[in-house]
Amino acid sequence: MIGVGIIAFDRPHYLVRTLAGISNQRCAREVDVHLFLDGAVNPYSRREAGKQMMIDQCARMFKRSKLGTVHAQDQNLGIGLHQYAATEWMVSHYDRVMMIEDDVVLSPHWLRLAGVLLDQFADRPSVFGVSPGFRRLGPSLDTVRAQFGHWWCEAFTAQAWRRIRTYYRDYLAIIRGVDYRQRDHDAIRAMYREHGWNHPATSQDAAKDLAIKRAGMVRLVCEVNRAIGIGRNGQHFTPELFARGGFEGQTPYTFDGDATRRRFDEPFNT
Repeated sequence: MIGVGIIAFDRPHYLVRTLAGISNQRCAREVDVHLFLDGAVNPYSRREAGKQMMIDQCARMFKRSKLGTVHAQDQNLGIGLHQYAATEWMVSHYDRVMMIEDDVVLSPHWLRLAGVLLDQFADRPSVFGVSPGFRRLGPSLDTVRAQFGHWWCEAFTAQAWRRIRTYYRDYLAIIRGVDYRQRDHDAIRAMYREHGWNHPATSQDAAKDLAIKRAGMVRLVCEVNRAIGIGRNGQHFTPELFARGGFEGQTPYTFDGDATRRRFDEPFNT
């Protein structure tokens, strides 16, 4: 069993494609799907972070899909705390978890491959999680490589999450009680320097990567991606950044061999 948690907000035009990708998965693996919706108004700044009408549209769309259960926040937690609360709920209910953002289209074999990779690396204390990848990094369909990259879709075990959570809480202490957009960038960068982490972003994703580094772990990503990101506009993206990152003009990568693939070639450092 894999528990799938979708992190969403007020972008139904992206979410509809994410849900289609999950509905079209070609695997017999049993999954539970949960949609986690952040609220519209931030309780700390009183800022209207999103449109309630669009959030409600996402909820209705998910209910019509009959994929699973909706979890909706009354207030806007902001992406950092919202993702953390959703992940905590998921790991308290499932031993294996896949968290996916609302602007990702999966290859129809990805849920199966996620299970294959989790099986392959289940006993590796050095591996945190596995990602389908979102752009081609090399030529090999058979290979995963260790790399810190986008957290648009990540599969991991509850045990691995608990290992990094201790370190991630340093970041959470800084972003609690404030609007995420008004987080203390200087305090976050000071925490980075304390742990020798040279990263330009003060996002929750960069902080999770630091937590993984502090735990002595790595993330694995498919060298040839099995998913694409479609979120040209978002909390941390613009169309210009999206294109500059090499994510423009792609289609989901689907390969017949993934239907029966039993393992991947792996990096030497895992």
